[in-house]
Amino acid sequence: MLANLVDNALKYTSEHVWVSLHAEQGQLSIRIEDDGPGIPASEYGNVGKHFYQLDPNATGFGLGLKSAMAIVAMHEGTLTFEDRRPGLTITIVFPIEQG
Repeated sequence: MLANLVDNALKYTSEHVWVSLHAEQGQLSIRIEDDGPGIPASEYGNVGKHFYQLDPNATGFGLGLKSAMAIVAMHEGTLTFEDRRPGLTITIVFPIEQG
């Protein structure tokens, strides 16, 4: 899941990709940020649908992000998108079991 998201960021970045982890108050947050073209907010609901690709000329089958989202959901996490202007931020939050 993480490899797919970082690979996407590297594919679309202009120069930089940042990956950060932060654990606090029973949650682990993973942020992947890039300075590429980003994704229009109007497309956030479509991204991650089976076989959907923002760029119809892109290679692949449109399953990578859908698979990453399914893995996050299996672990009771959330995955959100945010515009970096320029670029995209993906934030994944997982609950951390205490004890």
